Amino acid sequence: MRSLLLVLTLALPLVSQEDARLRDLVDRLVDDDIGVREKAAADLAEVGAPAIPVLERLRRSPDLELRSRAASILKAIAENQIVGRHWRRGPRITLDFADTPVSVVLAELAKQSGDPLKYDATELADRVTIQVKDATFWDALDELCRAAPALTWDADPNVSNGLAFSKKRRPPYPARRQGEFNVWLDGITFSRDYDFTGNPRSTFTLTVASAWEAGVVPVAVEQKVTEILDEDGTNLIVPDRFNYATRMETPKGRMKKDGVYAPLPQGGKSPKKFSKVRGSSTFYFPRAYEELTVDLRSSAPPPMTVDRLTIAVRNFRAMKDAWACEVVVTASTTGGDGLIDRLPFSDLVLIDDQGGTHRGKASSRNQSYSGTSYTIHENLQVPLPEGRTAVTLKLRVLKDVLEKRVNFEFSDIPVE
Repeated sequence: MRSLLLVLTLALPLVSQEDARLRDLVDRLVDDDIGVREKAAADLAEVGAPAIPVLERLRRSPDLELRSRAASILKAIAENQIVGRHWRRGPRITLDFADTPVSVVLAELAKQSGDPLKYDATELADRVTIQVKDATFWDALDELCRAAPALTWDADPNVSNGLAFSKKRRPPYPARRQGEFNVWLDGITFSRDYDFTGNPRSTFTLTVASAWEAGVVPVAVEQKVTEILDEDGTNLIVPDRFNYATRMETPKGRMKKDGVYAPLPQGGKSPKKFSKVRGSSTFYFPRAYEELTVDLRSSAPPPMTVDRLTIAVRNFRAMKDAWACEVVVTASTTGGDGLIDRLPFSDLVLIDDQGGTHRGKASSRNQSYSGTSYTIHENLQVPLPEGRTAVTLKLRVLKDVLEKRVNFEFSDIPVE
């Protein structure tokens, strides 16, 4: 096999003498040591696009094992390219200031990170001393908040990916930072009301918040709290008899907050602190899409199946100045699956009889969950110029996702 591989690589114009590393990695694909072969495959996937020509030729090799290995690496490169458009590591931050206004430090943080940060310089005039080197955005921001206790931030509703800062003491709730991601408890509130029988009922609402660097664009974020323990170690989260899962919307901006309710037992005492809060925040990124084409000239296009997805287009019809149809995507689910929107509305494209492309201006859809499947029902309406006829519908469904999970465990949290 090694001699065959040598002939193949020598025939490749892009594998030049100067590109010794690429040639060496290709040669290691047939090493006798499986660990060397796997490491070479991982490194070639990391090389990315420059390795594609040589891998395409190796995929036509008469050797079955080599063809399989090249195809696997090409798939990994394609996945990395998709994920890379949604998950880009931000620059590392260095701040070195002594007795400097907070606003000046924020200006430098915005400059280095490229993040849109909103603040009032006259309001944030308190002076701080801070030193961080090659820190993540969140670690640098946390150090700044430590140096300036009267400083807090939230998502800026007016700017995509923006953060807004104000002079306000941030609640002392714990946070879990992991690379580009930050997860924390944002607030705890206590309420007392009455159930339908007139009995008093007490409930804690605990807010879990997640944020991510500006270069990170997840298609969904799922936040779960599995345990809230009181002082005695009793879990205040009672498992529901039925699990009604909810759809995870694509987050807007770079922050997501979810409330978790912890009802107290009838007659139970109100805890003064939570001894433990455990859970996780899972960030979903697209790993593979499937491009599909439906011929609308057929009276009844058959449903299409992609892995665990079934896609059907039905009830298509011409209207006065538009064309309409229903697109139904059903994903079979297993325990723990996230209910992710696998049909991006922006990727629904109509092609007319003259080759023109058209998109709908708004989305009208509903979702349902049966316990074993999750269905998205899109009512699509696309404007068409007069005299044009719809012939083809192109759509792209999210076939596979990459999960990034941040587990958290917070201890001794005071309840105020």
